[in-house]
Formats: sequence, structure tokens, C-alpha cells
Amino acid sequence: MLSRTLGIWDCLTSQQVIDVIRLQIFEGKDLPDICESICELCLAPDTSSGAGIGCDNMTIMIVAFLNGLTKAEWQDKIRDRVEKNYGYDTPR
Repeated sequence: MLSRTLGIWDCLTSQQVIDVIRLQIFEGKDLPDICESICELCLAPDTSSGAGIGCDNMTIMIVAFLNGLTKAEWQDKIRDRVEKNYGYDTPR
């Protein structure tokens, strides 16, 4: 039987990844820590099941376009948007 390994996009939808990123920025986490938590979220709890989900090599990079803001100003802007449900609700 051929074993298939699956990565981040097989574990989470694009919207779920966005929701995790927005929520964790709201909680004050730095982007490298958010990348790590997403990878950990997608890791297989048991690699012997044979399903392959969460067993693939995973790499994630989050790019923040600051548009002239400082990092702190950008984070505050994201926190404000999440708090006010600007654009769409971010699940908590």
C-alpha cells in the first residue's frame, strides 16, 4: 500500500489559516510563533495510522505588508480590526 503524506492545506482550509493568523495576532503573538503553532496544529498526533495527514514536510511563511506602519502599529491595526469584526468575524 502506498502511503500518502499530507500537509497544511490538507489539514486546514485557507480561511481557517487566515482565522488562526488573525486570532493569534489579536492575542499578541509574533508571526514566527504563529507559523510554528500552525505547523503544530497540523502535525499528526499518531504517525502510525497510515492516513498520512499531518506527516508531510511543512513550511509556512507569513508576510506582513506594513504599508509605512511600524510593526507595533500594524499589530494594533489588526487587533482593532478583529475586535471590531471589521471585514468579517474572526472565530475566537
